[in-house]
Amino acid sequence: MQHRNWLAAMGLAYTLASPVSLAEPVASNTLSLLEFAGSIATEHFDVRAARAEVEAALSRQEAASQPLYNPQLEFEAESGGEQDAFGGGGVSQFGAGISQTIDWNDKREVRTLAAKRYVLAAEAELALVGQEIAAQALDALINYRTTEQLLDLARRRVEVLQRFAELAQERKRAGDIGQTDLDLARLALAEGLSVLADARVAVNEALQALREIATDEPHRWPELPDALPAPLEVAGLRELAKSHPQIAALQSQLAAARAEIDIARSQRQADPTVGAGISREGENNIVGLSFSIPLYVRNDYRAEVDAAANDALAVEASMQAEYERLLARLRTTLESFQDSRSALQSWQKTVSGHLDQGLDLLERLWQVGELSATEYLLQIQQRLDARAAGLRLRAQVWRSWTNWLVVSGDWRTELSRLEP
Repeated sequence: MQHRNWLAAMGLAYTLASPVSLAEPVASNTLSLLEFAGSIATEHFDVRAARAEVEAALSRQEAASQPLYNPQLEFEAESGGEQDAFGGGGVSQFGAGISQTIDWNDKREVRTLAAKRYVLAAEAELALVGQEIAAQALDALINYRTTEQLLDLARRRVEVLQRFAELAQERKRAGDIGQTDLDLARLALAEGLSVLADARVAVNEALQALREIATDEPHRWPELPDALPAPLEVAGLRELAKSHPQIAALQSQLAAARAEIDIARSQRQADPTVGAGISREGENNIVGLSFSIPLYVRNDYRAEVDAAANDALAVEASMQAEYERLLARLRTTLESFQDSRSALQSWQKTVSGHLDQGLDLLERLWQVGELSATEYLLQIQQRLDARAAGLRLRAQVWRSWTNWLVVSGDWRTELSRLEP
């Protein structure tokens, strides 16, 4: 009986001494993080919609660059009329003419310039949407890989507690422990099974969330690198905020809004219409010229100019407010990443390396009877809980880094730094 107890204890210690892998081996056909996020940021339906908006803006630019007015062709025919002096038939008139309104104030150029600004705004919005989708994909991947690791840890917990419960049953029969210790072992196993069930649910939920956004097969999804992202060295947050796609989009929208002011002003300038025609009246040919210009007396379109100016002021105010919010998020996100990264490094130095080293000592103390079953079980669960806390802290570091990708605006460069 003692021999079986000793073998069970050695098996328990071996199980606990085996380190929990933070990342599974990466298959040769798996994507890198940059390839994974890049493919999603290219194929996602939100990105396709934003790309269609760019194409529409380009079409509107092409339309704005076309001549503003088309020529107008006129025909005229008239039969009958007064009798001539000799009682003859009526006089017939025939005529044809052409007229053209002239873009005297070059409104086409103003409209084309405004359309170009809208194209730039649509392109900036496309970059912003792609960045947000890439960040969502990375966040879903981080959550999925973390829940996978927590599930693996939950399985190990159940395996350890199952062996411990079996060992406690044998020791109870041998009279080494009482019923209370056996009940405690069984309750710990029941709790471990509950944790395992919750971990499986969390993995399935994370898998579903990732499948909703990912385009590749699950076996190609990348693992999180073993090495953490490097510490961020940011020279100037204000310059980084100014180059953010969100600010770039608002700057283009502001430029477009100001161009709308020029369009409204050009509408106050009347464009003349000139024409020429020839007609025949009886035996006589008549050549005529025409000139017309609208008189903006009842409506001088000043209200449209004021409205466009107020729209531009609103966009400018929104841009300034967004810039200040972005600057605050940059500072907060940078500090959050640095703090969480430092916390994980401290955890790895002070806790992670000692989780396995203390297990051998615990096993020897348990064998010689200096630790009760309850104390040994408590030590086991504390170490397993510490491992789970380490996994969650590591996930928090990656999430903070992903948040930085969104706020900094240059996610491709940051992801490329992780490549070997």
